[in-house]
Amino acid sequence: MTGSTVTVHGPPERVADFIRVYGSTTVPVRERWALPHRAELPGVGTQDVYLLDASRITADQRRRLIALGVERFGMSEQEAEYELDTHGLPILAADTTFASTGMDFL
Repeated sequence: MTGSTVTVHGPPERVADFIRVYGSTTVPVRERWALPHRAELPGVGTQDVYLLDASRITADQRRRLIALGVERFGMSEQEAEYELDTHGLPILAADTTFASTGMDFL
């Protein structure tokens, strides 16, 4: 995978969700540097997050991610798609490792 990524290391439920949705614990993120954003998240407060780069996931991964949003948060498919397209998916920076190929500078 080229560009920036994060690998999720825990907790186990989060790891299981990533494997279920993406088939991996490593996913593409928008950030080019290992500098997470601060975001206010429902139920967990202000957290450091990276944002999933939804343009770099497959159609099947997107479908599974939307289904998880419907299942976990009681959203409609349209709401889950809107949230992903409008706000992106925050990934808690805690328990992740950031990596970048640095190839975006060439």
